Amino acid sequence: MSFSIGFSVSTRCGWVLGACTAALLLAGVGSAQNLVMNDDFDVSVEFWAPDTLPIFVAEDWEGDPESGSLRLANESPTATNILVSQCVVLAGTEPLIFEGAFRSAISGDTTGRIRIGVSWRTSTDCDVATALGDYLFAVTLDAPEDWTLATSGPIAPPEGAVAADVQLIASKTSAGGLLTADFDAIYVPEPGSAVSGALGAVALLTLRRRRSGAAGGGTPGRFPPASETRKPPEV
Repeated sequence: MSFSIGFSVSTRCGWVLGACTAALLLAGVGSAQNLVMNDDFDVSVEFWAPDTLPIFVAEDWEGDPESGSLRLANESPTATNILVSQCVVLAGTEPLIFEGAFRSAISGDTTGRIRIGVSWRTSTDCDVATALGDYLFAVTLDAPEDWTLATSGPIAPPEGAVAADVQLIASKTSAGGLLTADFDAIYVPEPGSAVSGALGAVALLTLRRRRSGAAGGGTPGRFPPASETRKPPEV
């Protein structure tokens, strides 16, 4: 069983600006095609299901007044997950990278995490397709208060996967309280066009988000396969 490695960076960390040097080295790298639709939540949370769960918030991670973000509010009395997802069609079996910007707020006596989850599928209709291989958390952050940019390492789909159910998860790890999770700039670059390696990850801190650029990283980990279609993973 293999593990991929990433890292995360708060947008308030002073050393982020140091990525500019590495970014210049990769200035010739073009923007990769994003496999995710409505990744920046400019005017809505369209394409993320169920559409009754997420809230559109007119607060962009970069402060863009013409864009917003997606919010999940987990007020379950128990430790559990709530999520929205999008079915992404794979072009092959090359590794994928999962990135995004994340922010959270906790009210009351509770703890939580923000995650990107991935469930591989045997057909392009994730609602009815069979789950394949291991369920995994591509990115996991311990409820950051400030906008934090995160990316996974390269994660290869299992043999036979033709789609990925990409899930944005607000995960309460203890009972009580309220966990509010905000998501923005969700980015799954088309395989073969993304920058890889440590230098690429640092450079992407200033080059990413397709339009302007930024990225960071999280800590992915593998979990047992989901036994039901689009079943939230265990906390």
